[in-house]
Amino acid sequence: MRLLLHGWVLGAVLLASGLPLRADTGNLGPWGDQGNGTYKNPVLHGDFGDADVIRVGGVFYLTTPTYHYLPGITLLRSTDLVNWDYVGHGLADFSGVGPLLGRDRTIPYGLGIASVALRYHDGKFLLYFTPPLQGLFVTTATDPAGPWTPPQMMMKGGWIVPSPFWDDDGKAWLLATSAVGKTEIFPMHPDGLSVDSPGTVLFPDALSDFRGGRLRKIGATYYLLRDEPLPGESGTVVSALRAPSPTGPWERRTILHTPKNRPADREPGAGVLVDGADGTWWFLARQRAYGNDGEGDHAGRPLHLLPVSWIDGWPVPGDADADGIGTLAWTSPKPALPAVPPHPPQTDDDFSQPQLAPQWEWNGAPRPALWSLTENPGHLRLKAAKPFPLSLQPKLDPGQFVQLIQSFLNPSDFFRVGNVLTQRTLGPGPGEIAVRVEAGGMTEGQIAGLALYWDRKYVATLGVVRNGGVRKVEFANTLTRRTDAGPEVSAGAVWLRASISAAQPSPDKRERESIPPSATFSYSFDGRNYTPLGDAFRFGWGENRGTRIALFTWNGKEQKEKEPGYADFGPFRYAFYGPSHPDAGAFSSQNLMP
Repeated sequence: MRLLLHGWVLGAVLLASGLPLRADTGNLGPWGDQGNGTYKNPVLHGDFGDADVIRVGGVFYLTTPTYHYLPGITLLRSTDLVNWDYVGHGLADFSGVGPLLGRDRTIPYGLGIASVALRYHDGKFLLYFTPPLQGLFVTTATDPAGPWTPPQMMMKGGWIVPSPFWDDDGKAWLLATSAVGKTEIFPMHPDGLSVDSPGTVLFPDALSDFRGGRLRKIGATYYLLRDEPLPGESGTVVSALRAPSPTGPWERRTILHTPKNRPADREPGAGVLVDGADGTWWFLARQRAYGNDGEGDHAGRPLHLLPVSWIDGWPVPGDADADGIGTLAWTSPKPALPAVPPHPPQTDDDFSQPQLAPQWEWNGAPRPALWSLTENPGHLRLKAAKPFPLSLQPKLDPGQFVQLIQSFLNPSDFFRVGNVLTQRTLGPGPGEIAVRVEAGGMTEGQIAGLALYWDRKYVATLGVVRNGGVRKVEFANTLTRRTDAGPEVSAGAVWLRASISAAQPSPDKRERESIPPSATFSYSFDGRNYTPLGDAFRFGWGENRGTRIALFTWNGKEQKEKEPGYADFGPFRYAFYGPSHPDAGAFSSQNLMP
C-alpha cells in the first residue's frame, strides 16, 4: 500500500490560500519566513551546510561545522524550524584537539572541524566532532549556550560524519566513516563518551560506496540518509537506506534528486530528518552549487527545509515526482508550530557585552592578549601583531610545512594574521555593512579596517593605514590587484561601508543559477556622507566557506613601541535582503549609522 502524507496537505493549504504552489524562484529572491504563513527556501541563506538538527521538547537545535574558525561548532535554536537564532559555540579553542591547530602556527586552512553531530541524552547535550587528522571527539553541556566540557577523544585517526544513536533497548551505537571511506558501526558506552569495542564495517559488499549518513529509528525501522554522486555524470542525489536493525541487512533507494530540466546548481545535499512533534516530518539539507565542484556558492552552502512525505515506508523530501523521488521545494507553508516574528540570525553588534556575540568567529586561533571588549567599553579593541612569518622554521612538523607552503601562496598579509574577527554573509544581496573605527591608537605601519574575503587569497580591505606619522584611508583588492589611497584621517574616527549588489541570473543556467554579488566600498567622516573608493569585489567560494565579513588589524613593521597599536571598532551594522528586510529596494540609500 502506498502511503502519501503531508505533501498533499501542504499543497492543498497553498491552493486554498491563493499562494503560488512551490514557486521556483531559486536563490535570487526572498528567503526565510515570508510573514504570511509560508517560508521560502533557503531558510538559512548562508554557510550552514552539513548541519545536524535535533528536537528537545518544543525547541530545535542546529549545529554546523566551522573548519578552522574559532570559537568552533556553531549552535543555533528555533521553535518553528524557519527562524533561527545563534546560541553559541561548542568549542572555545583547539587546545586538547591537536597541535597543528594552535595559535602559534599559521592559520590552518583546510583543517579544523569538518563534521559534527548533536544529541540530547540523559539530561545533557553531546557534541561529536571530527578534525580530519586528529580523531573523533565529544564534549558535553547541560545548556547548548555552554559551558561545554573540554573535548574528549573517543577514537584516533581520520573520521567524518559521526552519528551516535541510543536504541529503545538501551544499547548505544556510533557510526562514522574512516579516512579510507569505510562506514563502521561501534558499540558505544551508554553515557556516549566512549566506544566499547572495535567497529564493524557496515557495508562490506554492494553498498561499500555508501559513506557516512545520519542514523535514525522511526517506528521499528532504522534509516540512514546520505548524498551520493550520480553514476557516470556530475551531480548528486540523496539516498536512503533502511533496515530492521542498526547492523542491517540494508536496502537502498534514491529519495531526492534534481530533475534534468532544472538548473544544474539546484543540487540536493546532505541532510537530516527531524520530527515536528505534531506527526509531521521535515528534512533539513544543504544545497550544493554545481559551479564550484558541487560544493557551495558565494553565501556558502545554504540550508533548506523540506516537508517529508512517506511513500511505501520511505521518506521523500520536497515535491515527489511521478517516479516517487523528491525534488527541492522552494515555497511551503510553515510548520504548525508556535509563530515567531520573521527574522534572520543576529548580525549587528554594539560590543556592549563582556563577551563576543555568538555570530562572530575568529579566522584561526586568536591571541587573547590582542583583543578586548572591556578596555574601551562599547567597542571591540583589536591590537596589531605581525603576520605569521614566511621564513622557514627549525624542526618543521608535517602540519607546519603544509601551512608554510599555504602562506607563500597567500597574496595578502590578511590571511596570515591571527586576530581577524569574522561572520557569515547572508542572502543573495543587496545589502550594506558599516562600522565605525577609531584610529587614534594606531602605531607606525599599522592597518585596521573592514574586509570581505573568500578562499585563502581573495580579499578586499578598506581601512586606515599609518605611515610616516600620518593616518590615511586605503583600499586594496587582491582579485583585481588594485590599491587606492584616500584622504588623511585628521580626526580620530572614520566610518567604513561595503555596499553589496544583488546576485544576477546567469545567462547559462545549465552551468549555474546566478552570478554572485559584488561589493563596492566607501568611507565617511560623519557617518552620513560617504565617498566611494576602489573598485568592485566579486563574492565567491573557497576553503569550504562562502564570502565572509571581517574586522581586522595588523602591523608588518618592527614596532619600536612597547605596547602594540590598536584600533577600536563599533558599532557594527549589517542590513540585507532577508526575512526582516523584505524590500530589496530599501538598501540603495539606507543609512545604517546614527
